[in-house]
Amino acid sequence: MVLDVNIDPIPTEMKTLNHWAVWKTEEVKDRGDQKVSYYAEKMHSNVLKPKTWLPFESAIDLLQKNPIFEGLSFILTADLGIVGVDYDNTVTEDGEFDNTKLEELRALHTYTEISPSGQGIRAFCYARLPNDKGKHSKKYDLELYSTGKVLTVTGHHVEGTPLTLNEAQGPINALYDKHFPPQTSVSDDSILPRTQMTFSDVKIIQLLENGAYAEQFKDLFYEGDLSQYNNDHSAADWDMCRRFIYYTQKPEQVDRLFRKSKLIRPKWDETHGEGTYGEITIKNCLLTRKKVYMGGPYIGKSLLTSEYPYIVTDKGIYKIKPTNSANGDTVESTIEICSTPCTIIAVGRNLDNKELLYKLLLRDPEDIEKEIWKSPSELLQKKGVMQLQKEGLLFTESNSGDLTDFFKIVIKNTIKTLPKEYVASRSGWKKDFSLIVVGNRAISASGEATVLQRDNPTAELYTQKGDLNSWVGAAKELLDYSSVRFKLYSACAPPLLKLLNMPSFVETQQVKSGNLKTTTGWLAASLWGDPERLQINAASTAVGITKIVEFCTDLPIFVDETSITDSIKDLVYLIANGVGRSKGNSEGGLVMPSTWSTVLLTTGEKPILPESALTGQQVRVIPLREGVNKKLKPEVVNHIQTTIKTNYGHVGVLFLRELFKEKDNLTSLYQAFFRAFPEVESEDITSDRAKGYYAVIALAGYLLEKVFETIGIEAKDPYSVCEHYFTENVISNNFVPDYVKVLSAAYSWYSANEVYFRDEEEERPLNHERYGWIRDDKEHGCCVCFIPDKLKKYINIEIGPNTYEAVTDEWKNLEILIPKTQKNKDTGAICKLTKNQISVDGRKEPVIKIPFDKFYEHLKLEDENKENLDSSEKSEDNNKPQVAETLLTQTTFKAPSVGVQVVSIDASEKTAETTATANNIIIASNDAELAEIMEQEGIL
Repeated sequence: MVLDVNIDPIPTEMKTLNHWAVWKTEEVKDRGDQKVSYYAEKMHSNVLKPKTWLPFESAIDLLQKNPIFEGLSFILTADLGIVGVDYDNTVTEDGEFDNTKLEELRALHTYTEISPSGQGIRAFCYARLPNDKGKHSKKYDLELYSTGKVLTVTGHHVEGTPLTLNEAQGPINALYDKHFPPQTSVSDDSILPRTQMTFSDVKIIQLLENGAYAEQFKDLFYEGDLSQYNNDHSAADWDMCRRFIYYTQKPEQVDRLFRKSKLIRPKWDETHGEGTYGEITIKNCLLTRKKVYMGGPYIGKSLLTSEYPYIVTDKGIYKIKPTNSANGDTVESTIEICSTPCTIIAVGRNLDNKELLYKLLLRDPEDIEKEIWKSPSELLQKKGVMQLQKEGLLFTESNSGDLTDFFKIVIKNTIKTLPKEYVASRSGWKKDFSLIVVGNRAISASGEATVLQRDNPTAELYTQKGDLNSWVGAAKELLDYSSVRFKLYSACAPPLLKLLNMPSFVETQQVKSGNLKTTTGWLAASLWGDPERLQINAASTAVGITKIVEFCTDLPIFVDETSITDSIKDLVYLIANGVGRSKGNSEGGLVMPSTWSTVLLTTGEKPILPESALTGQQVRVIPLREGVNKKLKPEVVNHIQTTIKTNYGHVGVLFLRELFKEKDNLTSLYQAFFRAFPEVESEDITSDRAKGYYAVIALAGYLLEKVFETIGIEAKDPYSVCEHYFTENVISNNFVPDYVKVLSAAYSWYSANEVYFRDEEEERPLNHERYGWIRDDKEHGCCVCFIPDKLKKYINIEIGPNTYEAVTDEWKNLEILIPKTQKNKDTGAICKLTKNQISVDGRKEPVIKIPFDKFYEHLKLEDENKENLDSSEKSEDNNKPQVAETLLTQTTFKAPSVGVQVVSIDASEKTAETTATANNIIIASNDAELAEIMEQEGIL
């Protein structure tokens, strides 16, 4: 007897999720009757394939239309943060639920229901299990799951429990600790060897990649190749665990490493007795270990080697010193020079500055081992050796001389046999683009290796944390939006720039609050490392941001909330230019500028560049004016943020692996994307430069989508995503040439200050600063004549330094301004000067002379007064200040409805003699009154 599904009580939090299927009972070989899930009549549902999951309504429809199905299934995945708690056999002999079990579920204070058999009870709540791994106890008939599991749902609500899913992390922890107490990994750990050092996951993988069986390990780890095990997957699992256990005996680290390999499969998390298949495999492998890594050649249980006259034991460093005995014989005595052991275990040459460095392994007085890198001067000079006391080396200053001699002898005798490791000063491409450094990892076509970034504080930001599957679950919530994909593509573009000889650029997302711009910025940063710490405060100093860019070349840079400051725009051209500033040093020499290649990703509510910015700046800034336009529930947003802040740094490495696979084809792929974008109907090459950036972003998207496909994220066409924004930003909004932009600024400046261009007349005395004049020209008509210094000051402040010099020269070449021609007395050659001249009160004044026709032509101004202007009376003298009255109505100043003459009190008698009516004359006793009257009349 199976309970029918009761739809209404099922929590809304679960109904809104696309995590449903239906089930029916089937006999499965070697497992008896099992509940098998389907998403269509003959199509099985799979917990690893989201395409086989259904929305709640579709699952209900399938269940009701197909009587072969018996009930609903709910798929648990790590991204949901939902735990299912299932108690079987809870009905006692008197037909009541076991009170102890029922109260344990009531303590969760969340939705609880009866299982399909009517014999069990089940609860769903928001929580996490340790390592997201399910547990099954046959002893207590209890199962706990949070991912990779399908649980039936009936809707038969247990009275007295909530009808909603609630947070229950504390009660879940208590339930877990009560029924699944931690077990020791081995029965008698004291008789088995144990590694004395602690290695990171990356370090263990690097050691195995460079060990005696490196190729066998790579085939197994990266390819999942079972051929060397006669296709026995379990044998391969065992061998992989054995390799990891050589360097670490921590079960959780072995499990974490195994999950990074291609051997991982659903069986790893299947429950077998008192544990999962993976837990049992690791436990048994630990119990049978015979040999583990015991450190470098000098650190161990006994003296392994010596470099005469020095020996190293696990107790310290000793020097053999010959002395004369009482009877005159020479004997050797052993003197301690350091009470803690230390030696050199590797050598590296800095990939950036070629500095030689040595890797030390030492143990401090608390028996904690550490690895540090030192330069030759830090080992061979007393001052440098004394600094080792801060690292935990226990010796007195009197023995510093012996220690420098010890390091010298070790280096001399072992330099050719020491392992070679990577050292760098900053991230980015190295060794002719055969290797790229990301934080403390070096990625190449052959795999990953550990690298020390010496004196680079940003290296620790580009690290890995958590697991990839959890990140995938959170990212899926946002990757349905093209703007989010475009942002992630842009974040993956930096490693491509140098390979394609492309300059740096800026992608700026400018959307109002509520569009999750900060959250999607974290998501983009989480591709590479810690999403929160990678965000640079927009109010940071220019020097600070520039230094970060230097350290993180070939990687993306993130700046959040640029709306809080206007200074970020000053950095756009510098960062996009890819070259820092040259500086002098204290010795009077020159410090060459740093170079970099990057994509700066910014977020804010307003553009980082003003409309007046030069085209050279604007073309390097790619605007993203969209965000997540659907309002997500706060708990969903919180889950996404929490997940990506605790699971990050995995996708960037996978992206670089795809890059190396396609490295020889990148140029042709880039060219294909470039040609695919629509042609821009403009002769200006600026738009083609912009097209290059979009082609790079599309190529990065192409590689990233290949990664998405392998990790379970539905892939999209990167060209379609990028073409949308290319059309919006470039095709529909062509770039305005600088000379037009500055011409518009000059005209606006004139229009706003037309009064400062009027001539002084007896009836109209000038009481303000002059900016220029309006003059008629015989050939070109009415012109604005700017005072060069005034125009230069305005343009260079409003648009940018040195703009005036460049643009006036272009105005001359394009015949926008009227140049002054000069003839060379010696050669007879005619040259044209940007500055013309006009006559003012009997003197010559240099001016920048621009006809009004040129403003109309290049700025597409409305020309309602142009006909009157063209037919106005022209002076025979090119420089005579005679201008048609209609010209005054073309300015931004409102013209009066009738002719008005403005005079002062002193001129009133003369004015009274005119034939104009009283309404045509304004008489004022002072400037303030005059200004007020003129404003009322509409003159000002």
